[in-house]
Amino acid sequence: MADLSAQRHIESSRFQTHCQEVTQMELTKNMGEQDRKIRLIAGVVILLWAVVAQSWLGIIGLILLGTAYVRSCPAYTLMKMDTLEKTD
Repeated sequence: MADLSAQRHIESSRFQTHCQEVTQMELTKNMGEQDRKIRLIAGVVILLWAVVAQSWLGIIGLILLGTAYVRSCPAYTLMKMDTLEKTD
């Protein structure tokens, strides 16, 4: 019984550590201003269409709005690209 309690305590501590690491993780910004504006407009249009049409495809609009808000696109990260304007 004591071993099970100790094991649960260890697992709980590992989970708490993992949660703290995830919340401290910072997304790398990889989206330029023009790309962000296009995503915002497209996201709003798709979301409004989905509401009117009662379609589940509004999720795409939410994804576009979310990536525009955080200025980070996971697909860009996987492809190792960004649309940020470079300043010298």
